[in-house]
Amino acid sequence: MGTVWSITNPDGTTYSEGQGILTSTATGEMATYTFQAIGQYGPDGKLRNHGSVFFNSNTSSSGQLSLLNKMIGVLADEIDAAGNSMTRVWELK
Repeated sequence: MGTVWSITNPDGTTYSEGQGILTSTATGEMATYTFQAIGQYGPDGKLRNHGSVFFNSNTSSSGQLSLLNKMIGVLADEIDAAGNSMTRVWELK
């Protein structure tokens, strides 16, 4: 679950920023994230963004989401006209 704020510039590029929460139904753990990205619409109508994402887990245990604690990542996503999206995150080490 999350929120995003996005603006389209006169040259057609976009700037987005947002925040959200990831939860594990198995363990009840939560991890929050914030992100910023820039993007552009392709000829196929899909919005492609690249940016940074910052995670923080609410747990110090070795649970499912503990690997996200204080993780910084680089993201790439693709969003079609219907709002379907795929986001990939690579950990920045």
